[in-house]
Amino acid sequence: MKKENSRSSKRKTEFTDDGRTVYDMSGLEDMHRTGPRSEKKEKISVTRSERRALIRAAFARYAPIFFGVLACFTLAALLIYFWLR
Repeated sequence: MKKENSRSSKRKTEFTDDGRTVYDMSGLEDMHRTGPRSEKKEKISVTRSERRALIRAAFARYAPIFFGVLACFTLAALLIYFWLR
């Protein structure tokens, strides 16, 4: 039995847009967003010393977590190094 070439058996048809859609897109304003639009928040004004205090407080809060994760990765790297040595 002769096997037909799939390219030659299919005819090329010209695409015509008839206006049908698979999904109704009429309610979407921004195509890149999926959720409802949030209201703009008021900007708070802080002085330079307050901003530095806020940054210092954030570092003080997250530094122990960062150093804990860093210590765990270091411990894992040392275990792997000595195991494969």
